[in-house]
This record gives sequence, structure tokens and C-alpha cells, in this order.
Amino acid sequence: MRDAGQPDLLHPDIRDKLAGLRRALTGRLAVEGAAWTLVSLVALVFGTLAFDYLLRLERPLRAAIMALALAGVAWGLWRNLLAPLRVPMGMADLAMLVESRFGQLGDRLISAVLFSGRGQAEKTGASEAMIAHMAAEANAIARPLPFREVVERRGIFRSWSVALCALGLLLGFGILQGDLLNRWCWRNILLADVPW
Repeated sequence: MRDAGQPDLLHPDIRDKLAGLRRALTGRLAVEGAAWTLVSLVALVFGTLAFDYLLRLERPLRAAIMALALAGVAWGLWRNLLAPLRVPMGMADLAMLVESRFGQLGDRLISAVLFSGRGQAEKTGASEAMIAHMAAEANAIARPLPFREVVERRGIFRSWSVALCALGLLLGFGILQGDLLNRWCWRNILLADVPW
């Protein structure tokens, strides 16, 4: 956070691009986490159906297995969606990601973020003119760079491909074996004593 009265070394366009990168990373994490949650829900359906169909479980065992399966889905939801979204992404963190992707910045962007408006020059004894020159170079180099290229898209495609295949498998199974899936719902969701 900038101190009042201290100059902002980053151009507003660069701040906007860093904020856009934060939104893109958050969106990627949310989309990928949702895909893996969908996969785990489909696995829950098939796993509990297989156990119950093959072993003809009594109600307490069905309830226990469903509770364990739901706990596994909840753990996966936390691990793949909620926990990653809770990780703070400050301007310095985002600048480091951009620096790692675009080597031509040469640590100028992260330095500009760290020095920006915090009175760091006085604390470190660095020259205000040197810091201003470095920040101007960082702004000039960073302005045309596509920051959103930092966000890896391959993982999204892979996770949603798997999720859509799993969902297609469940839908196909539901069409071909609707009665079986209906009995699974009665036995494992409603915990009714309906025979297979």
C-alpha cells in the first residue's frame, strides 16, 4: 500500500495490467477447481454405485460410505478450489510472475513495485533519481507486454476435457441405465431400502 504523499512509480496502465493478471489467475484457479470438483462428484456416483450394487449394502454402511465419499469431495473442493483462491496475490507477487515470464524486464518491475510510494529510497539510501529512472524503464518495457500470457491455459483445457468426459460418461450411463441410477439415488442419497 502506498503512503500518502509518496509518488507512485508505476504507471496506472501497469497497475491495471497487474490487476487484470490477478483476475485472470483467480479465474483460472476457479475454473480448474470447478472442473476437478465435477470429476470428483462423478467418481462419487460411480464409486458408491459400484460398492452398493456389488455388495448389496445395508443402510448404515451405505450412509457411512456416502459420508466418506462426500468428505473426499469436500477435501478435493478445499484443495483444488477454495485453498488456491485464498492465497494472497499482492502486486509484488504478480510482478515476480511477470518478471519470470518476460526476462527483458530485468527486475525493474518488481523493483518499481517495491519502491513505489513507500519511501524505500530513504530507508535504503538509494538515489531518488536512480529509482525514478529505473521505474520509467520498467513502465516503458512493461506497457506493451501481454501480462495475461503468464496464465497457463493448458491446465484448464486438460481439466475441463477430463470433466466433460466424466460428465458425458455419467449422462450416457444415465440414459442407458436410468433405472439403475434411479435406484442408486433412492438407496444412496435418500437412504431408502429399495431392492436392486
